[in-house]
Amino acid sequence: DKTDVSFNSVSWMSTFERPHSSCDLYALCGPFGYCDSTGNVPTCRCPEGFEPIDNMRARSFITLPAMKVPDKFMYLSNRSFDQCAAECSRNCSCVAYDYGSLSINGGNGDTSRCLVWTGDLIDMEKAGFADNLYIRVAGSPVQKKSNLTKILLPIIAFVLLLTFTALVWTRKRRGRRQNKKVQKRVMLEYLRSSDETGGKNIEFPFISFEDIVVATDHFSNSNMLGKGGFGNVYKGVLAGTKEVAVKRLSKGSVQGMEEFKNEVVLIAKLQHKNLVKLIGCCIHEDERLLVYEYLPNKSLDYFLFGTFNCQFVIFVNNRQINVPIKKISASVADKAWNLWEDGELEHLVDSFVVDSSCPIDEVSRCVQIGFLCVQDNPSSRPFMAEVVSMLENRTTPLPTPKQPSYFAQRSYETGKAGDHREVSTYDMSLTGLEGR
Repeated sequence: DKTDVSFNSVSWMSTFERPHSSCDLYALCGPFGYCDSTGNVPTCRCPEGFEPIDNMRARSFITLPAMKVPDKFMYLSNRSFDQCAAECSRNCSCVAYDYGSLSINGGNGDTSRCLVWTGDLIDMEKAGFADNLYIRVAGSPVQKKSNLTKILLPIIAFVLLLTFTALVWTRKRRGRRQNKKVQKRVMLEYLRSSDETGGKNIEFPFISFEDIVVATDHFSNSNMLGKGGFGNVYKGVLAGTKEVAVKRLSKGSVQGMEEFKNEVVLIAKLQHKNLVKLIGCCIHEDERLLVYEYLPNKSLDYFLFGTFNCQFVIFVNNRQINVPIKKISASVADKAWNLWEDGELEHLVDSFVVDSSCPIDEVSRCVQIGFLCVQDNPSSRPFMAEVVSMLENRTTPLPTPKQPSYFAQRSYETGKAGDHREVSTYDMSLTGLEGR
C-alpha cells in the first residue's frame, strides 16, 4: 500500500493499494469456491449444486481483548458494531473482525472502523491500549458447554428419578415378600402347636392378608355374603379367577384363637370332595381369616337339613288363629333316621355311590357318626378329634345315637286360656299361647 500524509489535516489518505481486492488473493475461497467481487464486500460463494463447508457450524466468535489488529485486513466504512458483525457472519470467508472508533478518513465524517479478515491472521499482538478482536470459531465453547448442560441435566434427572423409583419399588416388593414369609412362619408355628395335630407335620395353606384384601375389594359391603356372631363372610376372587368365600372373624367373636386354630387344623386334615374345601387361612395382627371354596346358590344347611313344616297357633280373646308358616316336606335328618332304623340305607345313598359297589357297612358307620354330631344335647356330641378317630379306625365301636329333634326346644309357660287345644299339621306343630 502507498499512503500520503496531508499537511492540512491530521489523517492519512490511501492513494494506492495492491491487491486491489481480496479476490485477488490466490485460492482465497478454497476448492470449488469462487470470489464474488461485484458486491460492496468481496464474498466467497459456491457454484450451483455445492454448499459451503462448515457454513452452519461456524457462526460464533470468541473475543480476544486488547489485541493489535493483524495484517491484511479489509476496511468497511459506515458500519455500526452489529452491522460489522453481521457482515462477517454472512461471509463464510470472513475469519475475524474488529470494530473501533478511530477515524481513518476524516473528510467524510465517518468515525467508525470495521475491519474484516478473510485470510490467515498474521502479525497479532496483545497490547493494553488496543481494541477487541473477534475471531470466528466452529462453535463457541461456552455455548457448547451450555447446550450440553441443557441436554444432560434433564437426562441425568430422569435417570436418577427412574433409579430411585426402581429402588423404592424393589424395596417394597422385597419387604412384602419378607413380611409374607414372617407371617407364614409365625402362623405355622402357632398352628402346629395345636393339640389336634398330634405331633404330625401338616401342611397348612397360607394366604397373605394383602391378597385377601385385594380379593374382597377391601372387604366391601357389596361382596358380603352373610354375617353372624362369629363375624362376616365375604365373596372374593383370588388371582383374578378363583372365587372364594372369606370368613373374617370379628374381634368380639365367641370363637377364640384356640377354636380358630383347631378349626384350621381339623379342616386341613379332613379334606374331602363332599366337604367344603379350605383353600387357605391367615393370621395378621388381630385379624383371623379363613378362605373356603365358594358354594353358590342357597346355604349349606338347606342341603343338609332342608326346612321345617310348622303352624303357629295364636289365641286372641279366646279365639284360635292358625298362622301357617311354610308347608314343606319332612327334614332330611328325619328321613335318614327312618331309613337307618329300617336298615334301608341303600335308599339314602346316591345311586352313583351304590353303583360303585360302596360297602353298606361303611355307609351305616358314616350315617351313625353324623347322627352323633347332631344330637340335641351338646355334651352328647363327640369332639372333632373323636370324629377323626371314628373315621380312621373302622373297628372302634360307636355309641348309639338318639333320634335328633326337628326343631330347637324351648320352654313355654302355660297361662290361663279360655280354650286350649293342639292343632297338628303334617308331622308336627308348634303351639304358642298368648293372653291379653
